[in-house]
Amino acid sequence: MYHRIKLNVIKIEKIMCIKTSLNIIEEKLIGENSIPIKIHVGSGVDEDDYLLLRKAILHAIEYYQDKKEVPKKLALAFVNISNYFFISKDSPYSEKEMIMIENIGNELSELGEKLFS
Repeated sequence: MYHRIKLNVIKIEKIMCIKTSLNIIEEKLIGENSIPIKIHVGSGVDEDDYLLLRKAILHAIEYYQDKKEVPKKLALAFVNISNYFFISKDSPYSEKEMIMIENIGNELSELGEKLFS
């Protein structure tokens, strides 16, 4: 009996962790103060925000690797994701910043492909 309870606690902890990861992904990719919105208004990318997002996505990839379905909001967060990270030449960003932002978009696209394959 103790063994079964311990396994259930581990499952609950994993579910709680994935919920946290999903909330982070939603907040950072499609929330009101998301990374794409910050880029669009000229605020750039906060490295800590991006690293937290990346960690959450990697956790989601691990969690959903054997599952046939993912939550709709998770899928929505990755629709056309790379488009949000391509900056026009007349933006307020330097060339170095533009390259960094485009690299982030490419990495997010690759992570999305891993998540949904």
